[in-house]
Amino acid sequence: MVDSRIHLYEASAKHKLSDGAEAVYRGSIETMIIQPRLDIHNIYNSMTIVHESTHAVQDAELADEWVWQLDKEAIAFVAEWLFDIYSSSNPRHLKNNSDPDDPIEVIALEIARSLADKPGASPDPAAMRRLGDAIFKDPTYSVRMLLRPWSRGDGVPEPDFP
Repeated sequence: MVDSRIHLYEASAKHKLSDGAEAVYRGSIETMIIQPRLDIHNIYNSMTIVHESTHAVQDAELADEWVWQLDKEAIAFVAEWLFDIYSSSNPRHLKNNSDPDDPIEVIALEIARSLADKPGASPDPAAMRRLGDAIFKDPTYSVRMLLRPWSRGDGVPEPDFP
């Protein structure tokens, strides 16, 4: 296993976040930016960090591979719900409730529940397709997905210290 370096910054004038964003991972510069004083004890914020960390892992593990952006986003959404399932004392009563009006959350949670406690399980392809469709229809993602439907990970460099 190669030690890798991800730069972590608080949002500032130099390291900006989009309006309303709690965190972002920028693979082109191997950087995660989070809101200052983000309360990671809040389950929603923790799920956001898991989502963006999933993108960092994708960047490291999928270097030089072309990956469909919808797949990357779908996997990150499922990862955040798996985190919620595993961090809840009762998986039937999660710390965070999915928004019934947000199809991304509903479908990602459905997929996460189908994978929980089943090591090596694969998500149902039809459910992943529905999740991809929901992501594509969301204005937060649709333009980016149309303009750059595929991305190629550049990997995460080894640290420059011994």
